[in-house]
Amino acid sequence: MGDVMNLGRLLSDTARRLPERAGLVCGERQWSWRQIDDRVNAVVAALKARGFGKGDKLLVQARNSSQFVEIMFSAFKLGAVWVPCNFRLTPPEVAHLAKSSDAAALFADDGFAGHVAAAREAAPALRTVFWIGAAPAGE
Repeated sequence: MGDVMNLGRLLSDTARRLPERAGLVCGERQWSWRQIDDRVNAVVAALKARGFGKGDKLLVQARNSSQFVEIMFSAFKLGAVWVPCNFRLTPPEVAHLAKSSDAAALFADDGFAGHVAAAREAAPALRTVFWIGAAPAGE
């Protein structure tokens, strides 16, 4: 069947072909394809080091940001399942998604502590929360 192509591989291939070209623009900031690929590879390595791998569900409760895109590509490279939530969802709705998806990890913007608490209570498979921004006190 040959090489399998997925969006994680597409990112790596694009970073090799167009390393210095802008790949992501967020307001006034921009990142080259190489920078994105390097950052994604670092997230993948950190996830692997914490025991996450192929087939694990990664729930994301975050606003649109560079980190949101990096988590998406990290899931693809890892072979994990990316489970994005709309940032307008309520804590009970995110808790339902955490439980029904069997999420192993939750990536959350620091403004969604209530969503994280609800997800933790509802989803026994949820092992780890990764905070985007400053983690709330005690985290």
